[in-house]
Amino acid sequence: MVNNAVGGDSLCRMIGFSYPESRDIGDLVDHLKHMAEKGMKAPHSHGWGIYATDGENVFYYKTMTPVYEDVDVHLEMSLGILHARKASGDVPITPLQLQPFISLDGVVFCHNGTIKTSESANVFSSDSYDYFFNVREFADLDDLVNRLRSFLRVNRYSGANFLMLKSSKLYVFCAHESRHDYYTLWYNTDDGFVVTSEPRDTGGYTPMENGELLEVERGKVIARIKSVV
Repeated sequence: MVNNAVGGDSLCRMIGFSYPESRDIGDLVDHLKHMAEKGMKAPHSHGWGIYATDGENVFYYKTMTPVYEDVDVHLEMSLGILHARKASGDVPITPLQLQPFISLDGVVFCHNGTIKTSESANVFSSDSYDYFFNVREFADLDDLVNRLRSFLRVNRYSGANFLMLKSSKLYVFCAHESRHDYYTLWYNTDDGFVVTSEPRDTGGYTPMENGELLEVERGKVIARIKSVV
């Protein structure tokens, strides 16, 4: 297994979506392809992954193939997250680091940024997985906020952005200590909920505040914390 690495921070691209009913998500996959190949800090060529569900069925796929070289994906889904990877300095480039990660109890997670003080002492050799491990077992929104504050208070990071699925809810967190133009997440609520690393050319996207956490269910923002950090 090749164990190459590249310099600098982890610079990934992400999309999350929550719709009241299932719809074709091919346009979201196409946007991930565009960001990965031609967007900011492109190319994001170290593989990609997707977790999506229609409430009954699950599509979970990860590959080392760059998303812009992979086949088109057309699925009717209502909830999911997508991630295209550009690896950071001393993190291996293998299938183990591909995201989204998923826990035994079905919590799904992807991260954009680097947790600089993480020792990555896990089976995936991943700072992102360390981050996931420390926040994933939350009971409710208040508990998630407390876990985030505890973890980020003792760690340095370039970006701590994440998308996380638990049951029928999507959690979106935007936090960054550098490269603010790159790490800002953008969301649209015109027809369901879509969040992305770069706004689509359809318009109507709002930038998240640094330190903001959103809880989304069935296409609607049901809770907002503006100052987690």
